[in-house]
Amino acid sequence: MAGMTVGCSAVDDSGPEPTKTASSAPISLTAVCDGSLRGEGGAALKQISGADAFQPGPDTNQSMTELAASLVTDLKKSGRKPERMLCSVSPQGGNPSAQALWISFQWYKDTPPIGGKRTHSTYNTTRFAIGDAASYDDGASLFFSCPSASGQDSQGLGLIATAGTTGLDAEPRAQKREAQVRILHSASVALAKELGCFKQSGLPETLGELTPLPVK
Repeated sequence: MAGMTVGCSAVDDSGPEPTKTASSAPISLTAVCDGSLRGEGGAALKQISGADAFQPGPDTNQSMTELAASLVTDLKKSGRKPERMLCSVSPQGGNPSAQALWISFQWYKDTPPIGGKRTHSTYNTTRFAIGDAASYDDGASLFFSCPSASGQDSQGLGLIATAGTTGLDAEPRAQKREAQVRILHSASVALAKELGCFKQSGLPETLGELTPLPVK
């Protein structure tokens, strides 16, 4: 499991990939993020946004296949790998800059956390046992292993999924923090399957009941 604390500082300084031109036609809940948020993830997005129809947000939207291809290409590059945006959406009719969900993925060094497995949450960070997930007021992160990606050696790297949910505040803090992890889990399962490393990822197919680690 990764030995790094992930928040805004985990995002590559160069920022996400450039925005692609997208249609302004409504995006159904089941089609958000290339359909990767079905089931628990979709229900969680509706829970925090109060919406079931969306529009492109201010950043990139691409297919899971395109994202996977970019991540596989990144394995051939030396140095720190770039952040790759999967999707950016906001409730239909709202202000994309003020209310938006975005999800990105990035390769990271797959090393054990310093001091061993994390065992508690804090006021600022709610942690869950799944994927060393950490959830904040307006975002979350989740780690999973991917020792082989579409037949490519990932060289001891794993993937960090990161989400931002600024302005999506239809639920209180505790419920929103849990919902953010469910959203990231759904997208991560879809990507792991696309990359061919789901069985090695350590991710469950579904989350079911999700209990936060106690605050310390």
